[in-house]
Amino acid sequence: MLKNPSLIVIADDFTGALDTGVQFSNQGIATYVACDFSRMTIRDIAGCDVLVIDTQSRHFSATAAAESVRKAAAIAIKLSIPYIYKKTDSTLRGNIGAELDAVIKSFAGEPVYFVPAYPEMNRTTRNGIQYIEGKVLSETVFSSDILNPIKTGVVRDLLSEQTDLHIVNVTVSQLSDIESSTEKNTIYIFDAETIKDMTLIARKFKAMVDISLFAGCAGFARFLPDIIGLTGSGHKLADENPVGSRWTEKKLVNPCFARKGLARKGLAGKGPVGRGLNGVQTSKTQLAENRPGGKTLIICGSVNQMSLEQTNTAIESGIP
Repeated sequence: MLKNPSLIVIADDFTGALDTGVQFSNQGIATYVACDFSRMTIRDIAGCDVLVIDTQSRHFSATAAAESVRKAAAIAIKLSIPYIYKKTDSTLRGNIGAELDAVIKSFAGEPVYFVPAYPEMNRTTRNGIQYIEGKVLSETVFSSDILNPIKTGVVRDLLSEQTDLHIVNVTVSQLSDIESSTEKNTIYIFDAETIKDMTLIARKFKAMVDISLFAGCAGFARFLPDIIGLTGSGHKLADENPVGSRWTEKKLVNPCFARKGLARKGLAGKGPVGRGLNGVQTSKTQLAENRPGGKTLIICGSVNQMSLEQTNTAIESGIP
């Protein structure tokens, strides 16, 4: 009998879900990305080690975003998934405060350990302030983002706009002061400016006992397998229909996605592309990417226009 996932990742947009998913599949860990989890079944994810859910909530109201995260968290509770990672944007766009609040309250007030930095992308956190290429976040182009303008680079202040939970900033020098018996209903924000800082934080988390709620961008996600002892099940979720490309079809019933997405890799027209049995175009799409060690990254769900554009961009840029 195939086991349930050991880790659930909750992302607020499709690009973030993909970017985070490949952090695991690159390490030979079978990963399933669901962009419409309302259609997902237990059978769909059986045998995968990591389940990534796209709530598509980045531009929702804070209330709606929190509700979408609660629904995703309910899946983790139902399936007894022991570890949760709330994926956030490294430029702090979206409803981060409301969504972290929803995660904590879904798990009886357990604290969240939040690492917002992504040093490889020159996005760092120093003394609780987010910097983009050396500039305070609120002084960059993200301050004039049309959908989600960022008005402060102080992470605590940004989160406090949407939550009344206790928030604690932790510098690298203070890591040794953080114990496993940390306060409930608390968001711990960790500074990081280098890969070395990220590694030190990961080692600290690994040494701590009984912590299960993490948050951060895709950059920190790659440390999670070592922190939680995840090595992969060895189960191949999808390995049929190899066509000599990074992207291969497993099941595809969305013509729009096939022609606009797989065309980027020369796969349009290869495989069962067409309408459903009732003659109506369906919205469920599933792609599989063969990755090292025989593991795969599964992408499944309904695809709206924004997700489609994000997917095309991701494929064109070459997901690592």
